[in-house]
Amino acid sequence: MKKIFFVSLALSASLFAADNDLVMATTTSTDNTGLLDAIHPVYKAETGVDVKWTAVGTGAALKLGENCDADILFVHSPKVEKEFVEKGFGVDRTPVMYNDFILIADKSIAPKFKGKDLKGSFELIKAEKIKFFSRGDKSGTDNKEKGIWKKVDGAVPENEAWYNQTGQGMIATI
Repeated sequence: MKKIFFVSLALSASLFAADNDLVMATTTSTDNTGLLDAIHPVYKAETGVDVKWTAVGTGAALKLGENCDADILFVHSPKVEKEFVEKGFGVDRTPVMYNDFILIADKSIAPKFKGKDLKGSFELIKAEKIKFFSRGDKSGTDNKEKGIWKKVDGAVPENEAWYNQTGQGMIATI
């Protein structure tokens, strides 16, 4: 079984010298930042290794890893990453970055959220049945959001009319 590394792109090129290609599964959020486009040419010039990546949600990236369709995973859902390694699919997990979880609201209702933390914001959304769009794609962001709902309400409001799951990445959901 091929083992997957959760590490930064600063990996030693000698690990991949045999084929000079590194296949990475990453998240749509990371890809949308433009970071990979910016560091890819520098990494290739310094190592001779060409990184080819596909951007999907964390769940899909982990599945690519399980299927040995990626050499490295650049994802963001610590709990499921640890489970992935514990199940023997990966050999290392190295935190590289962190995410801020930010709610976006139409400016007409934004004042309702002023001064509220995430818990208070989610309670307000539920109480007032404010239309909510979840990625619903098993991404790290989706995992985090569902965890917040469980802490606030004990369950994810998946059957509520105001709760919508797009099944899409960050940009499409926004």
